[in-house]
Order: sequence, then C-alpha cells, then structure tokens
Amino acid sequence: MTLQEYKNAVEKLNLWAKHYYELDNPIASDSEYDALYKQVEAYETAHPNDIESNSPTRKVGGEVLKDFSKNAHKKRMWSLEDVFDENDLKEWMTKLQNALNRNSSHAQSSRELDFRGVDEPKSSISLLKSTQPANLTHDTRIATHKLDSIESRFNKNNENIESKIQDSKKNIESNLFFNKDSKNTESSLFSSDKSQNIAQDSININNLRFCISPKYDGMSLNLYYKNGELVSATTRGDGEVGELVTQNARMIESIPQRIPFKGEIEIRGEVVMRKEIFEMLNKERGERGEPLFANPRNAASGSMRQLDCNLVKERKLDFIPWGIGFCSDLESLKKMARDRI
Repeated sequence: MTLQEYKNAVEKLNLWAKHYYELDNPIASDSEYDALYKQVEAYETAHPNDIESNSPTRKVGGEVLKDFSKNAHKKRMWSLEDVFDENDLKEWMTKLQNALNRNSSHAQSSRELDFRGVDEPKSSISLLKSTQPANLTHDTRIATHKLDSIESRFNKNNENIESKIQDSKKNIESNLFFNKDSKNTESSLFSSDKSQNIAQDSININNLRFCISPKYDGMSLNLYYKNGELVSATTRGDGEVGELVTQNARMIESIPQRIPFKGEIEIRGEVVMRKEIFEMLNKERGERGEPLFANPRNAASGSMRQLDCNLVKERKLDFIPWGIGFCSDLESLKKMARDRI
C-alpha cells in the first residue's frame, strides 16, 4: 500500500463509518470494512510517521449528532479490538503482557491499567467477528477482569438470548451484574483478593484468568445513576462525549429508573432489538413503502436517535448490561454484591 492508497483507504473507512454509526445506513459489509481496516492498521504499523489524525484506528465510535445535547462520560468508553485468527489473538496477548508489566507499579496504587497509546492493547477484544450482522450474538467478547477492576458480565451461563433480555432489569436491580448462581467465584467480578492481585514485579500472561461472554450487536449506552436514581443515558459517541438520550432510555422497560446502589455509578450495556421485533418492524415499513432497516443493530441505533421518545417505546428495545465505568464507592458496591450471594 502506497501513502496515497493509505490516505484513500482512511477516507473510505471514515465514509463507511459515518453511514454505519451516524446515518444507520451501512454502504459496506462488515467483512469489507474489516479487511480494509486491517490494511490501514498494517500500513500505520510500518509507517508510524504517516498516520493521519483522522484515521479510524484513532476513534472508538461515531461523531455526536447535532440533534442531541452532548454529554461527557465520567470514565472513557473504549471500543473493542477485533481479532480474526489465532495469530491475532497471540499478538494481543503479547501486547497485553507488555502493558501489564509496564503498568504494574501504577496498578498497585489504583488497580486500574492505562492502555492509552498506539502500541497498547485494549482491555476487551472481539474474537471471531462474523460477517452476518442480522443476529445479535455472532461475536465473542473477551475481557479480563484484572484489567478493569469493575468489569463484569451479568450472566455467564449458556442461556438463550430471550431469557437474558427478560432477566436484564432484574439483574441490574437485584445484584448489579453479579451472577449469584455462578460456581466459579474466582473468575467473577468480586473474586478473592488473591485473584485480583495484578501488581507484581513480573506478570505471566499464562497465569491470568479471562472472562468470556457473548458480544451483542447493538448500540452501546452509558447509564449514570446518582443516589439510586437514573440521571442520564448517553451513547458512546467518540468515547469521551456522547449523545444525551435519557428520555429515550426511559422508554426501555429493561432499564430501571432506580437501583439499590446509592453512590454515583456508570452502568454500561448494549441496546438491542430482538430479531422478531426487527422482522415485524421491517414488514410494517415495507407495507408503508418506507426504507427497510439493514439489520437489528442499525434498527436499535436508529430508534435510540428518534426525537420522539414514544417511537422508542413502540419499538420494544431491550438493554443488556455488560460492565461498569465510573464508580464512586467500589468497596460498597463489592460488599453489596457479596451480601446478595
């Protein structure tokens, strides 16, 4: 790839991303985007001085739309890093071990690792990415709770997606993502101090435990609660600032207006549209002569960007939590989870 080809690829990827993230009207397949993205990444690795400031490798999501107010996340929302084969996974594991060792002294005091920088891995990756966006569970999200001390998955059992969606609200309200039925407490969020101890002189990646869960294909949302009340709901946006869609979020039945935790907390998850709802919606749109949604992910994202919140309610979206961002009192949150076991 030449420099000019690289610049053209960056522009093309940005155009494709705009249609995907902001216009909810994809003009390229996932496989096309991923293949070109990998070429851009390879060129940037070989020619770091040529990296364009607007390269999609430097972004985590779409731009904030003008129709909604902007709202800053208390803690940055990172995106997933795609992994396609065993070699990619090994490369990510190597970068992970290097980052762990570089951050070990910092982690000893804050228990939070800093993965910013070109050569730093993200704490979560998307493994075996599919080219079939119509389903909700093609990707597998791999994350280690040792990288983010409050990272969690609300359900680690092999239940079908329908039961997960139906139990979403109950899980948020009753146990804040902690799976009370889990037998493997070592690999869950609130595990023993021994398994959480990442501040060592040298860390062997082979000794780490990983949390693996389905990656739902929807729209990422950050819920901010204070004193147990839902204060705001914000899209991922560019990772630091997103769109304020609180009224729309209140129309989703699986998002509770109140939770038992009384501190400040950001609860992150995915807004999804079930396939049967997607098919029914497209059937109705087709009968009215309206453009069809390309896939459930775009339907969910487009619905959350409606200015009329009543339309959001009609489309029966669901929220599936997968993690926590900012938390004002982590110890109290841990104690609350332990008390519910």
